[in-house]
Amino acid sequence: MFFKGVVVEIFSDCNFLSLSIIEQLLSKHCEIVLYTREKERWEESLSHANYQQRLRIVSSQKEEKGTPGTYCIFVHLGKKNFERILKQAQERSLDGTKTFFITDWVNYTPSADSVESHFLAKIFVGDLFGPRMDLGQQKALGDFIKAMNIGGKGLEVSKGDAIYPTYAPDFSRQVASWLFSFGPYGESVFVHSGRYSSWELYLLLKEKFEGAKVSYKTSDKTRTEAQGKYNLRNLKAYQLNTNIPRAVEDTLAWMKHNSLYPVDSGSPRRIKFSERKNRGFWITLTILFAALLFPAVTMLVAGAMTFFSLRSLERLDLKKAGILSEGAKTTSSVSKTSADVLENIPLLGIAYKEQKNISNILIRTNSLVLRSLELFDTASGWMGSILGDRVYETRTYSSAVEVDLDNIYNELSFLESEILQSSDFVRGVFARHLRESGFERVKTLLLYTKGLVGESESLLGAESPKTYLVLLQNNMELRPAGGFIGSFALVSFDGGRLVDISVSDVYSADGQLKGYVEPPAPIRDYLGEASWFLRDSNWDPDFPTSAKRAEWFLDKEINKAVDGVIAVDLELVKNILKETGPVYLADFSQEINSSNLYERTQYEVESEFFPGSHKKATFLTALTRELLRIVSEAKSGDYIKVAKAFYTGLEERSVQAYIHSPSAQQALSRLGWDGSAAIPVCESQGCYWDWMGLVEANVGVNKANYFIERKMHLSVEIDPTAISRKLDVTILNNANPGLGEGGRYKGYFRVMAPAYSEFGSVLVSEGSSPERITPEVSVVGGRKEAGVLVEITPGASKTISFSWTSKHDFSEWEGGGLEQYRLFWR
Repeated sequence: MFFKGVVVEIFSDCNFLSLSIIEQLLSKHCEIVLYTREKERWEESLSHANYQQRLRIVSSQKEEKGTPGTYCIFVHLGKKNFERILKQAQERSLDGTKTFFITDWVNYTPSADSVESHFLAKIFVGDLFGPRMDLGQQKALGDFIKAMNIGGKGLEVSKGDAIYPTYAPDFSRQVASWLFSFGPYGESVFVHSGRYSSWELYLLLKEKFEGAKVSYKTSDKTRTEAQGKYNLRNLKAYQLNTNIPRAVEDTLAWMKHNSLYPVDSGSPRRIKFSERKNRGFWITLTILFAALLFPAVTMLVAGAMTFFSLRSLERLDLKKAGILSEGAKTTSSVSKTSADVLENIPLLGIAYKEQKNISNILIRTNSLVLRSLELFDTASGWMGSILGDRVYETRTYSSAVEVDLDNIYNELSFLESEILQSSDFVRGVFARHLRESGFERVKTLLLYTKGLVGESESLLGAESPKTYLVLLQNNMELRPAGGFIGSFALVSFDGGRLVDISVSDVYSADGQLKGYVEPPAPIRDYLGEASWFLRDSNWDPDFPTSAKRAEWFLDKEINKAVDGVIAVDLELVKNILKETGPVYLADFSQEINSSNLYERTQYEVESEFFPGSHKKATFLTALTRELLRIVSEAKSGDYIKVAKAFYTGLEERSVQAYIHSPSAQQALSRLGWDGSAAIPVCESQGCYWDWMGLVEANVGVNKANYFIERKMHLSVEIDPTAISRKLDVTILNNANPGLGEGGRYKGYFRVMAPAYSEFGSVLVSEGSSPERITPEVSVVGGRKEAGVLVEITPGASKTISFSWTSKHDFSEWEGGGLEQYRLFWR
């Protein structure tokens, strides 16, 4: 994309980052006005480029404000005059100029966030490197590279140091992309190519410097983002997609070509970062390295820390998980290094090789945890913006989340590869844990969730406003797609933000339907409904089918089109209340918590209710808005707990979604979150995929499902010519007989099976006298369904036995017959 005629003003001293940004903008045919106090140095640096046509260098020994324009960039590397230049950038943005202020990450302080402007983006860049870098100016990496010299006596590092290598060409491309699109205006962001400790960076560079040695120093203040003024947790992080090893090779190749490769033969070089004092205790640890048990001890410590980190992550104690994983990763690196040395010992070296493999796996595991924490931070910030009232760029968050998901997916793949390439012993230790943790399911989630995130700009109304129909289903009165639709909400998004929620009683909408719609026979015969309405639209267990029908009814009843349908039931609200705590509804003078949710909701929506009244909608609206208020005011860590409740709902079908976007809907389907009655298919010869599902509908117009317990037993018989199945469903009604009709369970039970199945009679038994019933059989959506009506009085139980058979001549199958039978039970 080219921007011919676009003028960009740049305020910068001569440095290789600004040079990279200028070249990037010139390549896009921009015109540049460069304000600097180092005009001669700039002219020399730019002598290789034909810039005269589109670049003007203005020499200024004073604070040059430039002329009003559209785009402006301030590049400030170093510490001197930081506050003054930041203030100048803010003033420049007040006239509507889109302004970037770019500075070193070590300059970040909370006071920097007090400088705000909707047109000012504050970008804190990591430790820069790349071709043409000035080793003296880029202290962190420059000193590191100079210290790892050929012929030198070694390198002294502090192991806890945090280093953020940032490849200048990649950063420049990102700046150019942001400048002319949806950049982080009005925000502070931290941009880097990855996070490394000094030790990890040494491992990366040691192959480039043959003979380089390392020793350790400790310090009372390490260069880490978790301490003092380097607290970056308030910043939104954006990680560039940089191939670090390749970028390092390009940088060192440029240095060699220009005779800038550092060579020294003096004493060991100590890396001194800003405001850091080194104190040595690694001398003592060096002695301990000689002990043969040291790798095993450190490996066990790292394993224990990893275990507790994963437990903390599972409990969503993110701070504790981060501390433990940082420690475990560092300890695992120490264990791996010492084992790497000791594995050369004859005979004993075999044990150290195994320890090295396990340490590698622990390093991967903790890298995965730390990547996950970065994702949680980004996602929490995004959730706050969605629920907040400030304008923001959806793409900023979606890009960051996509990068985090990619990184986690890659870390998982590396971890899997590390385990598979290990010895039988190591695979045996970790394989079971992978299966128990649902490893493949996690990879599937990452892959398809990334697809949903890629559609988020459209889904959240960043491109055009979106409205979704939310069906509020009461699972205490079961229906095929979840529960009785007593109310519905219209949820609207605009510019990536939630802008409106309106809750309505379904009877108010149904009363506006003009004309007659023929209902399914069970609705007519057992519910006694002469016509079909929105409240009964979820009769098909395949949620996308029911969702389309609900959209149709909504359009015909209140003339409202939507962009998708989401169904939620009370179980989701209950799980959210478990995470957020109780809510107080002032208009109803009562507290609602996870324990009394069902009872209080049932009382409020049923007491003194009649079709057309607004009491039900008023109560649910108050409950919904109070939950949103608590969530929007929650701390960022609490957003993750709410997200966990939604994830549980999606996995258990308390939440189902149908979205008009084909790619988003495909991702939902692959994740199993669309509530579809999917029919699996075998892809290999000799394989047969059988499937079935039980569908229940409460047609008693009561909430008796609150008292119902079920037990189910399926038996399958396979012979050379047929497959026979029998499903026994035992229903126990625990309602108090004193409830009368309110406790009677009148259920319409359907079994779904392959379309070529033949159903027999259904046996309904209470005690020892079974009743034989001919089921109502129909073919729907490529499947066959057999249904019967059964009533269970309070305190009683009945067993319903379905049987069906499908004929198959397996002897004629290619490959010699049936080799594998699979069953999917929905």
